[in-house]
Amino acid sequence: MKRMALAISMTMLTSLANAQSSVQLYGLIDVGIEYLNHAGADNGNVTRMIGGNMAGSRWGLRGSEDLGGGTSAIFTLEAGFRPGTGASEIGGQSGRLFGRVATIGLQGGFGTLTVGRQSIVLNDVMFYYDPMAFSLYGLATLDGKFFGRVDNSIKYQSPILHGFSTSAYYTFGSDTVNGQGQIPGDAKVGRAFGLSAQYIVGPLSLAAVYDQAYPTTIALTNAGNVDKRLVVAGSYTIGGVKGFIGYRRLNSTVAGTDGVLANLIWTGLAYQVNPFLRLAGAVYDNEVVGTSAHPTSFVLNADYLLSKRTDVYASVSFVKNRSSGGVSSDAAVTGGADALPPAPGTNQTGAVIGIRHRF
Repeated sequence: MKRMALAISMTMLTSLANAQSSVQLYGLIDVGIEYLNHAGADNGNVTRMIGGNMAGSRWGLRGSEDLGGGTSAIFTLEAGFRPGTGASEIGGQSGRLFGRVATIGLQGGFGTLTVGRQSIVLNDVMFYYDPMAFSLYGLATLDGKFFGRVDNSIKYQSPILHGFSTSAYYTFGSDTVNGQGQIPGDAKVGRAFGLSAQYIVGPLSLAAVYDQAYPTTIALTNAGNVDKRLVVAGSYTIGGVKGFIGYRRLNSTVAGTDGVLANLIWTGLAYQVNPFLRLAGAVYDNEVVGTSAHPTSFVLNADYLLSKRTDVYASVSFVKNRSSGGVSSDAAVTGGADALPPAPGTNQTGAVIGIRHRF
């Protein structure tokens, strides 16, 4: 019996020793010079250094351990920062050290299951259906929810079967940094969930996402406020040209008012001229039903690879605002003090050139 126990122990130790594990340090730095007209309260022009134009600057650690049987334990810790100042990113991250991602989970033939702070499925899926790939002047300019991240969440992503895949997330409390996690007796406060379905076959891609989120304060949640988004999108590739089209319907219930109903549609083209140069153009139009707020954004972008890790880019955006609208070219992206929206009814033009490096 002792020999058998020893043999079993040695087998287990050998198995553990052979388990493959890895940890990777990675990151991205993106910074450029932006020009905006009709900016801020003074309605003046501004030229400034700004980061996160093609992608948010970040650094992180990710790793995995082979648990056997095709299953791995995985983790990701990812922090955002501002390359112009070296400061930690605060936009949408509220001073969190790992405000972009902080997850642990399991991955295998069953799919991927992660828990922690992470992006919502609206972010995961629609990134691939935005002609500007969530760049500074992309889809999130007219709806910052497309960049959504939540605390205390569980997310599942299914494996791809015959081109079809699904994903879902649920959060117990979406914003704990501000003290608004799940509150005893008020479980709806800060609650959010989303579902997605995606079908990819050959050059055709189709996707649908539903997202529902409650406010992070007791008073607003108990009043019945809730945001509901339904998004459908598709893309089709012919040679080096890829076409995009999408639609988002927002139904926001606001106590004591008629609420907000808004229809956002977009379309665009991306052309891979050669292995180094990508050109893209898009139009985004957001109609807030029953109001004169109806911004339309027109965007052009050129991105040139200097190497596998480094590229340079140039983008230009023109936002047409109706009488009560004051959407900035990049307001939903930069957020906070960086946002310089024009006066209501005033159009705005933005242009940026920059460089991005991945490591």
